[in-house]
Amino acid sequence: MTLSRCLKELESNIEGKRWFPKTKFTEYTGIKGKTPQHVSLDHYQNFVNIHPELHENGMYLFRLGRGCFSLVESENILQEYFVEDSIFPEKGDRYVSSASQQDLFSFSIMPKLTENTLLSLGLATGVIQAGLGMDSEEPIPSPSEANGTYKFEIVNPHNSAKFSHDGQVEIDTVLFGKMNGEYTLFVIEGKEGKPSTTLAKHKLAYPVMALASEGRIPEYVNIVPAYVRAWQDEKNNSIHFCVATFDMNCNPRNSPVDLSEVRLTSNPKHLYLQNIFS
Repeated sequence: MTLSRCLKELESNIEGKRWFPKTKFTEYTGIKGKTPQHVSLDHYQNFVNIHPELHENGMYLFRLGRGCFSLVESENILQEYFVEDSIFPEKGDRYVSSASQQDLFSFSIMPKLTENTLLSLGLATGVIQAGLGMDSEEPIPSPSEANGTYKFEIVNPHNSAKFSHDGQVEIDTVLFGKMNGEYTLFVIEGKEGKPSTTLAKHKLAYPVMALASEGRIPEYVNIVPAYVRAWQDEKNNSIHFCVATFDMNCNPRNSPVDLSEVRLTSNPKHLYLQNIFS
């Protein structure tokens, strides 16, 4: 198997080491051109399928940027490092938007609503704001993506030395406003399709750490990672949005993130828009 050598080296360590240091995948394995499919694993089943030997031995893979990875021992990989879509209610509640037909016209002529356009539509109608529990559900335009290269630290659960991330991070969109009277920046990870899978916690935490590492977010602004799963049901002429918010149990401006500590903070919502283009 691809990373069985890592396991052998860990097993031969007389100190019983429970983690593997930051390593470049191509240099370690000699495999070229396949780093993303072995390192950039966003779903639990992908991890199990691609690295069954790691899963069987309770070792999880951290993505650390520029093709680098590390391994950490885990007693429950699914619970510690992934979010299950089963958190979302199966039955949705209808949301009536205050957006005008003029505001929504550009969405109505698109042949297919993609992941990005679904996020933009959710913000333009206010349904995402409602799902997040913001004080105002006023429709707003979607800001641009903020993809880039970022440096930040990640907790090693088995050693005081931190793992250093240095590489590309995708940031789907951000939303700024008030929740419970407090200024809040929501950093949103969006996925298209009905809830049926899992999401790696690094997809929620890394965008927050990336933005916070720039040093431009004031201390009075709360930073909240959010997961939005959206899809169009053409049969029922409806568009659905499942929304959940999380807490990282750290101040990302000056503290490393412990991925296993990323936790759900409130009851996830399932809202839908009905006949909005009619």
